[in-house]
Amino acid sequence: HAMQQSAELQLKLQTYEAQYQMPSDEFYQQFMPGKLGDGMEFVEWSAFYDMWPSVQERLSVLQTLNNE
Repeated sequence: HAMQQSAELQLKLQTYEAQYQMPSDEFYQQFMPGKLGDGMEFVEWSAFYDMWPSVQERLSVLQTLNNE
């Protein structure tokens, strides 16, 4: 489940990156101080970016458990 969630999240981030020609980390740095406005797509993009580290962390925990 975490693998699927990670893949879906990565796909969503890549879609936004392609659409706006900007890496997610760069977008986030500009979005947070309000430089990009608060369009619905930007809000969604930032939410997906916020979720990314926790999904990756769950994945690495699962992989560690599977390898033991």
